[in-house]
Amino acid sequence: CERALLCGYLHQPLTLRDPQVACRVSKVIGARKLLLGSAAASSSETADSPALDSWAIDSGIVAGMSGLFPALDLMDEPLLGAAELAQLESAEDAALSLSSCSAPQLSEWYHLLTQLIDKVHQHVVLNILSTFNPAEARLTNRTAEA
Repeated sequence: CERALLCGYLHQPLTLRDPQVACRVSKVIGARKLLLGSAAASSSETADSPALDSWAIDSGIVAGMSGLFPALDLMDEPLLGAAELAQLESAEDAALSLSSCSAPQLSEWYHLLTQLIDKVHQHVVLNILSTFNPAEARLTNRTAEA
C-alpha cells in the first residue's frame, strides 16, 4: 500500500509537501508500523532497561514494539529486522523532510520498499508451504537460503 501510494507521487515529488498528501502518507506509514513494527521502538531496548510496554512507545504504536504479528503470537520474530526498518525509516525521513528546498528524493524509499515487500512475500510463501506441506517447505527454505 505504501509503495502504491508513493508511485502516484514519483513524477511530482513536491506534492508530498502538501498537507493533505502528507496526512495520507503518514496514515499509510502508521499502518505499516502497526503491522511490521518500528525501528524507533527496537532501538529503545537496552541491556539495562527492558522493552517499554506497547502503550508507552513514542511512535504511538499500540500493537507491540515489533508489530502486530508477534503481538498476536502469530509469529515468534517480526517479519523485518530492526536494521531494515531503520533503513526504511531513514529513507522516509529524508524524503519527507521539510528542511530541504529541493524536491524530495523518492527513489531510495521506493527501492527499499520493493526489496522489503519481496522479503515479506517470500516469508509468507514459506509459511503457507510449511502449513500445507512441511517437507516441501524445508526444501524450499534451503533453496532460498543458498
